[in-house]
Amino acid sequence: MQMNSLRAFIYKSIPKSWRKNLGGSKLLKPIRDSFFRTRSGFRELQVPILKKYGTYKVKFQFVGSIQIASKAKERGIETTLLRNTLALLKAQKNRPTNDYIIADVGTNFGFLSLVWANSVCQQGKVYSFEPHPTIFKSFKKAIALNNLEAIITANNVAVGKEEGSVSISLASTTSNTKKGEVTDVQLKETTTVPMICLDHYFKEMDRLDLIKIDVDGIELQILQGASSILDKLRPIVVVEMNGDKAICNYLQQKRYTLLDMNLKAFDLKETLPLNIFCIPN
Repeated sequence: MQMNSLRAFIYKSIPKSWRKNLGGSKLLKPIRDSFFRTRSGFRELQVPILKKYGTYKVKFQFVGSIQIASKAKERGIETTLLRNTLALLKAQKNRPTNDYIIADVGTNFGFLSLVWANSVCQQGKVYSFEPHPTIFKSFKKAIALNNLEAIITANNVAVGKEEGSVSISLASTTSNTKKGEVTDVQLKETTTVPMICLDHYFKEMDRLDLIKIDVDGIELQILQGASSILDKLRPIVVVEMNGDKAICNYLQQKRYTLLDMNLKAFDLKETLPLNIFCIPN
């Protein structure tokens, strides 16, 4: 871990423009891989996080790849998304005891789950879903380091339209389960994981305050697999768009109002926002 801390220091010392070249150059791939990766995957780094989101000051230990952990410590992850979710939960659900219930689909290393567990879910629950087994192990370490086992329920599964199984690439550090988007090299590094649907997972629940979905391409299928709970529990929905207007159409059919990153209504004929924030009517 000390050596990885040294690697993180060197990485942060590299100008951002050079980092992009390092990340995209095929010629530099051997250097990049030896610096950031091991035979079993990425090099892991633990960092302390101290941030403020709205009225909440959060403090926790975060575990991730060198790149992600360095970013998390320097400037946080998905700051606008986090601030928007806290504001919407307060405005729409208004539970002053911090007992909100959140589903984090595509948890990755769990930064958002950890923030929620240390703020609006201190007396509630975070249900986290991350299919990548190595990333999941890092997330589980962070849960244990922060003594959050009672708040965060971590699931090493993919989420989709229906139950089954799916192959994922082990060569990346994303939650991507979309077929046909991995290289020949990545195809050699795959594993099969269980897939669940949210309707089945939450079928016994009588409350769900927010669902966040970020899985690089199958967001619509996940929403289709959550049809019943969208109708019954009416959670706030935060979803990455990936330019897919069908997501907007589906949520409008479910009687949701769609807002952009500034929590303002937007024109579907224009460029779609990176994420949308969906409020039940």
